[in-house]
Amino acid sequence: MAIHSLFPRAESDLQVVALTITSWVVRDRRTPVGDPQPILGHIDLCRGRYEVLQLGDPLVFATAGTLAEATAQFTIPAVLTDDHNGIPAPLRQRLHRASA
Repeated sequence: MAIHSLFPRAESDLQVVALTITSWVVRDRRTPVGDPQPILGHIDLCRGRYEVLQLGDPLVFATAGTLAEATAQFTIPAVLTDDHNGIPAPLRQRLHRASA
């Protein structure tokens, strides 16, 4: 499952903090200190696989073979627009249908 956003998040925006030798919390390093929602999710190493929990609505569960692959699941690619007003095409289509 892919998360789409108007605000891209690169791997360099992520901060991975080890809680134990098999558990990490992932946060967006761009989030100001004191922000109530800096945590993006959690990664656990279980039976040789990395289990990923992305917080949000809905929660997203996934697995990965390496910590780097698990961390990469928290990135959000930039959305390209096909016009000059800056609204991504899929979002513009949903807005158009909602207003019709």
